[in-house]
Amino acid sequence: MNNYYKTLNIEGLGPKTKEDYICFNKYISSLNSKKTPKEKRCFVCNKKNIKYCNSHTIPQFILRNITQDGKLLNTQIFNSAKLLNKETGVNKTQVFHCICADCDNKIFKEYETKENYQVEPNQLMLKQIALKNHISRFCKHNEEKHTYSNILKEIKKGITYPITDINYRIKVTEHNYRYNNKRARLILKNLNNSTEFYKLCYYKKINYTVPYVLQANSILSLGFNNEKLANTFDFTSFDYADDIHFCIYPLEKESVIFTFCDKSLTIYDDFFETLKTKNEEEQLSILNFIAFAYFEDIFLNNKIDKSILENYFMKQIIQEQMITYADTSLIQNLKKEEREFYKWNALSNFSIDNNKKIPNLLSYEYRIV
Repeated sequence: MNNYYKTLNIEGLGPKTKEDYICFNKYISSLNSKKTPKEKRCFVCNKKNIKYCNSHTIPQFILRNITQDGKLLNTQIFNSAKLLNKETGVNKTQVFHCICADCDNKIFKEYETKENYQVEPNQLMLKQIALKNHISRFCKHNEEKHTYSNILKEIKKGITYPITDINYRIKVTEHNYRYNNKRARLILKNLNNSTEFYKLCYYKKINYTVPYVLQANSILSLGFNNEKLANTFDFTSFDYADDIHFCIYPLEKESVIFTFCDKSLTIYDDFFETLKTKNEEEQLSILNFIAFAYFEDIFLNNKIDKSILENYFMKQIIQEQMITYADTSLIQNLKKEEREFYKWNALSNFSIDNNKKIPNLLSYEYRIV
């Protein structure tokens, strides 16, 4: 299970005093620190002493369809306190470094070819997308492990940070690191054979270009009528994949939206079957809500209307983090059943019923002309 939390969108971190500024700057410095491996090996071919390429999770031909002046906004734009730069260039958008250029150029061709999106993605494309997602997350969690370890060392020295639940975050990050590593290795082993790993949960093509892009994996906790789907708080085992891959691809004159998951996974079946019974406007509104509620790797056209950036509910759902409810002093002394009740009911902001509270950026109204 790929337990979900938002590392880069944390509500209420803005410095208010001189001491807060020192504390905040230390936190940003920790976030920006990178651990350089002693021995470089390509994640795919395992060759030593290679030079990592700039591997893009999202194909650049997709990013360019919403780019203005070579720049894109990310969800930091919704934060009152910016942890990282709110704007990135296409060449640096969702880039990671643990694959050599040879492998990056060879094994991802199908999903990085724009002509292949005239029809539904095939099994090989889904495997390639999932593989990129898992390797990207593996690299990200590796950096987080290093960051949180450094923060914990500083806290033990008596230095404060504007972040809570460090020990829990370390545990979650370690789990996610191992899970994404294991899943990526499994896909690599079966990448070019006939084994079917995935099923499409949802697919839709619309005849205009939407103003943002997303390609990532996470889990969905709540469905219609607040039905429990994946359990955000239980990550004792990482052998079974219950994450879902979510793709919003703005093309030149149209957009493709699709989701997929492990073919044996059934927890999302009823949700997507119900979603398909809604009219197109409702479907897009719900998918738009899921994107901003469950993912932080979203990149937007940098000419997007300022009223959207100031929308209270957009800021709230983007900054919310489920980890807040997972291991806090408020519930640690409760009985197990009471803790579970508290946790699930504390997720009310993630209810699908809230989809109309935020602007539906997948609608025709917000298209890129």
